[in-house]
Amino acid sequence: MIKIEKECNMRKKLEKLNDDQKEVLLKINVSIMIILMIVVLPLLALNDIEKIRNSYSFIEPCAFIGFMLCAITALIFIYLITHIEFTENRRVSKKIDIVSKSYIEFETNLRRTLEQEKYEREHLIPNNWGCTIKYFIRESNSTFDILLIVHVNDILTEEIRENYMEHSYNYIKEEYPKMEKKAINFVHIICVPKTSNEMRKISEQGIEQATKRYQLAVTVSFSNSKVYIAPAKNYIWSTKYNILKNRILKYLDNQIIKDSE
Repeated sequence: MIKIEKECNMRKKLEKLNDDQKEVLLKINVSIMIILMIVVLPLLALNDIEKIRNSYSFIEPCAFIGFMLCAITALIFIYLITHIEFTENRRVSKKIDIVSKSYIEFETNLRRTLEQEKYEREHLIPNNWGCTIKYFIRESNSTFDILLIVHVNDILTEEIRENYMEHSYNYIKEEYPKMEKKAINFVHIICVPKTSNEMRKISEQGIEQATKRYQLAVTVSFSNSKVYIAPAKNYIWSTKYNILKNRILKYLDNQIIKDSE
């Protein structure tokens, strides 16, 4: 009973943390584990050398202690990753009402904002799906910021949903080869006349995150004039995800109906 009560208390304490605090906790644990491994591995090698020389050294107990600390931090990480639940995981998508009633109105207002934010003029990406794909790009010393717009005139098909991302990324990479050497912030906005199952798959499932490859998926339905911001999948990157989410909210600020946020 005491063990169960302690477990419940620990879970309650974890639930009180916000997403950023949970991410920091996980990253601190991983950093400690990596540092210990960096220290322990050379100690183990030195310990083997001392054994060959048949001489006792303080290295052996130090290596053992370091190894045990590594094991403990690994167990703590496993516990945290299996018990921490991010609030983003409980939310399907962020829904926002906008004033724009058509793609032309939406895209025109967004393009003006992107020009003010120092993005390059739009670039078209050819495709065989009957939709319009364009991107705006901004480069800094360490980062490429890319905003992709996919405009579907009729219905978002499974083929478009499954392939637009890879197709667009490969095309942009050919145009900007050095992009691969920098961090990439990739926001993709899929504009459709009305909601559909394929659109919901994007807005509800979210997009995978990876090191230096941060993404945000946004869908826009003009039948109800709503924007849907999809949640992230890899919640360990929630800080980067929130930066991109706040960025797109800033870009759409002049189109958002304030009471809808």
